Amino acid sequence: MFRKITLFVMLFIFGLFQMGALELSDGQALLGSGIENVFQYESIPSEIFSNRGVEVDEDHVVFYYSSGVYLFLFNNRVWQVRYDRTYAGDFRKLEMGQLREEILSRFLETELIPISTGVDYLTFELDDAPYPVRMKLYFSEDILDDLYVYRADF
Repeated sequence: MFRKITLFVMLFIFGLFQMGALELSDGQALLGSGIENVFQYESIPSEIFSNRGVEVDEDHVVFYYSSGVYLFLFNNRVWQVRYDRTYAGDFRKLEMGQLREEILSRFLETELIPISTGVDYLTFELDDAPYPVRMKLYFSEDILDDLYVYRADF
């Protein structure tokens, strides 16, 4: 009986530890996170740098993680998440290196239609409450090369 209780307690503690880890693969869930939330997790950025915009309200602080993930902060909140070509995980079952045609076909099957397109990008509206969330996919030679998830109300 003592072993069962000890095992249960250990699994419970392990579960709490896992809940505290910053889940970088869910960019949409990260949006709106405050600076206090970003710092309480055990994932440590490899770099922290500024990203200057044309206007003062376009300046951001960027947390870069060596896994190819960037958190863009403005006013102490995450408003944009970027996955670059080195990101080995997936977001919404999208992986770097996928073909544009494959992605577009799969999204159209689920009735997710691009709100804007260009030669090297597709933009989708993922959600509109409590704020509009968009995803912009960039392609190099029709291969997914860069992905941004962001609040469109900034």
